Amino acid sequence: MEQLSTLAPYLAGPGSAVLVCILIGWGGYKLMSDKILPLLETAVSRHLDQIDRMMETHSAEHRAILTACETITDELRRDRAPAPRVANG
Repeated sequence: MEQLSTLAPYLAGPGSAVLVCILIGWGGYKLMSDKILPLLETAVSRHLDQIDRMMETHSAEHRAILTACETITDELRRDRAPAPRVANG
């Protein structure tokens, strides 16, 4: 019994503090692995899907802009081409 009364202050103070810290750490780990990481995975996946759709839209817009630029260039070349000379006769 005397040994228990000698160990009691250590078990009630630092020993229980270490146990509480371990339990809080384990609870934090479980919270992260069970709740937060799946939420992050879903959010990142949704974000990457959004970026893929944005890239597809960007590619289509890029092709349309290139086609418009080529059309404008062709029209400018045609307008600036020297007019054929008509022989006076």
